[in-house]
Amino acid sequence: GELINNSNTKLNILLSHQLVNGSRTGYEISSANEPEIPSTFFPPELSYVAMGHIHKKQNIKHPSFPEMKIHYPGSPLIINFGERKEKKSISIVNITGKDVELEELGLPSRKFEEIAIKLDNPTSSEAEETIKARIESKINSENYLGIRLNGGMQIALRKYAAVGHYLKYRNQFAGFDIYYDNKDFTW
Repeated sequence: GELINNSNTKLNILLSHQLVNGSRTGYEISSANEPEIPSTFFPPELSYVAMGHIHKKQNIKHPSFPEMKIHYPGSPLIINFGERKEKKSISIVNITGKDVELEELGLPSRKFEEIAIKLDNPTSSEAEETIKARIESKINSENYLGIRLNGGMQIALRKYAAVGHYLKYRNQFAGFDIYYDNKDFTW
């Protein structure tokens, strides 16, 4: 469609759920096949571009029109353990005439608790019992629990997760995540 002819009383605002080149993703995983558009894609008639898709709050600069606001408000809630240190907010867009100002209204965050477990070359049963005991010591339906595993636990973790034992705990926390510290570890 066509953009509304910009006058003293009208603004052109675009809402989109898209990746823009130069945006920084957070912990969320983006597919390498997702199309990205350059910030230069947006025409100069736009006063405000409200973007979605990326959980990390940020502004993108248009190289030719720095007054244009291209804004990712980010997710209002911490979605996963990788976002636990981010401050979440709601973006309030104030429009006066042709001026667009952003105001951030901070939101309370879920409590994230991390259990770090390090075992060197345990048996599967030792690792499973250690993981189970540590999880059960932290049960709280208000918290989001992250379990960071380190050491020789690849086999135990695979067995524990594959059997689905830890799934019974998911409903006893606001959220639940198990991850492994070793960059060489793959499922």
